[in-house]
Amino acid sequence: MPNTSCVDAAKTDTHVQGAHSKSIAVDPGDSAHFWQQLPDSILLCIFSNLPARELLRAAQTCRSWYRVALDEYLWKDLLYRTWKIPRSIARVPKALSWYAEYKRLYYHSPYVETENVRKHTDQVLHVSFSHNGELFATTSKDGSVQVWTSTYPTRLKHSADLRQLTWKYTQFSQFNRTDTLLLVSGVHFGAHSTSGEIAVFSLQEGDEFELQSRVINKPYDIFGCWYNDSYLLSGNLHWLGNYSSCSAVWLNKAFQATDSEKESVVMRLFKFLNVNASSIRTVMVANIPSDVPTQTEIKTSRSNTSLKRSGSDMLVKRETLKSQRTCMHLQAHDSMDQSSEIEMSAYQAEVEWAGDEGYMDKNGDNLGEISHPVNISESASHICTECGNEMIHRNSSRHSNTENLLNLNSPSDAGIMLGHSTEESTRTGNGSSDSNMLNVNFPHGNMRVEGEMSADSVAAGSKGGYETHAVYTNNGDDKAVDHLATCTASVSSPGEDNDSDVKYLIFTTGLKTYTPHQVGIKKIRLEKTPLINPMLLSNEEQSNAVPKYDSVDHLIDLHGHIIGMCLSPDHRYLYVNCRPWPKDYAIRSPLSPPPIAQEIDVHMIDLVTMEEVGTVLQDHKAYTPNDECFFIFLDACNDYIASGAEDKFGYLWDCHYRCSLAKFPHTDVVNSVAFNPKDSEMLITVSDDKSMKIWRSRNRWKQLQRLQQKDANQNHVTFKETSV
Repeated sequence: MPNTSCVDAAKTDTHVQGAHSKSIAVDPGDSAHFWQQLPDSILLCIFSNLPARELLRAAQTCRSWYRVALDEYLWKDLLYRTWKIPRSIARVPKALSWYAEYKRLYYHSPYVETENVRKHTDQVLHVSFSHNGELFATTSKDGSVQVWTSTYPTRLKHSADLRQLTWKYTQFSQFNRTDTLLLVSGVHFGAHSTSGEIAVFSLQEGDEFELQSRVINKPYDIFGCWYNDSYLLSGNLHWLGNYSSCSAVWLNKAFQATDSEKESVVMRLFKFLNVNASSIRTVMVANIPSDVPTQTEIKTSRSNTSLKRSGSDMLVKRETLKSQRTCMHLQAHDSMDQSSEIEMSAYQAEVEWAGDEGYMDKNGDNLGEISHPVNISESASHICTECGNEMIHRNSSRHSNTENLLNLNSPSDAGIMLGHSTEESTRTGNGSSDSNMLNVNFPHGNMRVEGEMSADSVAAGSKGGYETHAVYTNNGDDKAVDHLATCTASVSSPGEDNDSDVKYLIFTTGLKTYTPHQVGIKKIRLEKTPLINPMLLSNEEQSNAVPKYDSVDHLIDLHGHIIGMCLSPDHRYLYVNCRPWPKDYAIRSPLSPPPIAQEIDVHMIDLVTMEEVGTVLQDHKAYTPNDECFFIFLDACNDYIASGAEDKFGYLWDCHYRCSLAKFPHTDVVNSVAFNPKDSEMLITVSDDKSMKIWRSRNRWKQLQRLQQKDANQNHVTFKETSV
């Protein structure tokens, strides 16, 4: 607001009532400074009715207005009102101020459509980023996979048409941890085909996107995923009759040397029994860091806390007062610890507000220096040091209560190797029973090691590492085995291999009907376990000690049709897209699932406590019935969650405030979304309208425009010099 407006307004008033009904005399000759002399309480009342753009414009008027316009309570109220956030939700703990939070949600969230690419000739089904954020891959019903750069503008780097491999279309892709290999999942030709396949391509320089391996995947909606840098998971389904089946999860080597074609490169991780026409689908692997407390440790901590608080009345009262004081300190964090008036260096930098383009200083830099706003409405507070009064102490013991002996299975269960079906493996002799096929005893499950594959090499993710693990004979001799072999494997974290981290196999399944309505979680424990000579066990011992199927550690029923899952960047949380069933609906037949709602709920599951946490997000919609329901992929970064939908929009939410931030329009179903893992201000949506749209924040778009302008100016100068 210019000073001339202040003068005009001052001419019409001779005094104004202050916050305490104190009359303020105004000298008509000094009317130019009338608005600057208003009490802060009146300015706060006026500024509280302004939108963000006008509030920042008012901050440019004078020093006193600048100080009041950055009051914490103004921006707190503005943030709650703009995005309709419940007042019970506190500020993000790591945030510097409410002003900084408003700036993050508005200026640093992906809002602006910067590119619309139409390179695929059919529906685009999935998009995924590399871990370094430099590449992303798209799959489509045109049967191709395309790899793009994340630069502006994007550029096609690799492409492959997999219809040459008898694929009908490609449906999913995933980069390995080092971004040297790309996993691509697809569907085979056939009107009602449930068979799929996984192909692995090399991304290393000089390989020219060379095909490394192919693995059968059945059913195709298992998708497949990376176990570590060099091994991937696939599935196989065996029907047993009577609505029952067996799902096997296989560990496959991603590549094989040409001179070692006779070496086995697969082994089975788990074998699950399915009932009521259900099956295992959508497998993924989560890596939980070892420093995160386990479910048992958290419960023990809660129990110990409860016992401590059940002491004397004085102790209970003291703990209660301490808790209340802690809450008061947390609420007082709305204001920053600041005793002096904010410096005017940012104000002197000629702050400008450009509406939807954001607010920048005269040099075109972000207004990030204003990170310590003055709180006038509330006295200054200090950082609470008592918020961690209940520390969770880790328990060094973490043992399993169940230990299963080795699984003695028939050779027909060997599954799929190198793209051959079970029947083909049996026909070629690979499925015969010999000494190269071992059944390994692992806690929480069974593992078969075929050929000379080493679990050590699996854990290390190495290209080699084949070795014989055990020696025993099938001649019926009762002599003890020559030596006990040991099969070991370490688990890996999302960033690097770490022996102390914990791996979980996550999948969707069902119990009441064929539609996936449960999230299954199985801990992968590849610990050092001696192999037992099966000839030393009697038939009775084998039948009593050997379970036929693996059990699931945790089953979380979401009471709806699950249509999408993704992990948080740290793998601590699992986000699930689910279309809910009617409440208390009675299922009479496994082939007649309940009707599903059009609304899609986003559930959040803590993989440490194995409990559903947080508020369910519900904005996006889907319209297909049960028998036509398809996958809607979602993605999460540290700050945001995004998802596709059948209502022709992509959606963006804030992880902490659980509020909807943006809708990304398309002309058809939005199938998948993906954040750049190195830059959450970049998001990609892909749709049935054959397009992929790249969205960037106002901040990133402003930066790109400045770079383009700078390059244009340099080119113009170079052209002029050349002409001269």
